[in-house]
Amino acid sequence: MAFGLYILDIFLMPLAYGEIDIEKLPFHACTAMCLMCFLSHHSRFLEKYRLSFVLLGFISNFVYLVYPAGVMWHAVHPLSYRVIQTLLFHSVMTVYGLLVLIFECEKFNLKKWYRDLSVIVCMTLWSILGNSVYNGTSDGYSHFFNWFFVVRDPFYAIPESVSPFIMPFLNIALFFTAEIIICLILRGIRGIKVYDK
Repeated sequence: MAFGLYILDIFLMPLAYGEIDIEKLPFHACTAMCLMCFLSHHSRFLEKYRLSFVLLGFISNFVYLVYPAGVMWHAVHPLSYRVIQTLLFHSVMTVYGLLVLIFECEKFNLKKWYRDLSVIVCMTLWSILGNSVYNGTSDGYSHFFNWFFVVRDPFYAIPESVSPFIMPFLNIALFFTAEIIICLILRGIRGIKVYDK
C-alpha cells in the first residue's frame, strides 16, 4: 500500500503542484526504505536485509510523524494534497513497520547488527549523493535539499559551516543506536513467558 501511494504520488504531483517535486525522490530514508521493503519481497539478495529496511523505515517514518517538518516548511493548508498524501504515506509506512515488529519479532536478531549498520551507512552515502547532485543553482533557481539530514541539522543546533561534516556520522550513530534499542526491547518481549493456568 505504501509503495502504491508513493508511485501514485508521482502521477498526481503534476496535477496538484503543476510539476514533479524533486524533493520526493527516494533520497530520504522514508521513501528509500519504502522502495527497498517492496523490492526485498521480490529479490533473494535483498530479502536478507528486509528486516533492516523495515527497522530503518519504521524509525524514520515515525520520527517524521512526530515532527513533520517537510509539511510545516511549505506552510500549506492542513487539508491540501501535500499534507494529506505525505502524512498518509508516513502513517502507512509506520503501521507496516509496527506490524512487522509485532508479528515477526522473533526474526530480529542482534547477531545480525552488521546488516542494520550497513543499511544505515548505505542510506547515508545514497543521500549524500542525492544532495550533492541536486543541490545548487539551475535555470536561475537555487535548490537546497537536506535528504536524510546529512547536509544540515534539522533543529539548527549545529552550525551550518560544520554540519555537513558532522551530520552523516551523527545520523549513523543515532539511527543505529535507536535500532539496537528496539532490538533489545523486542528481545525482552520475546523473553516474557506466558503460562496458562
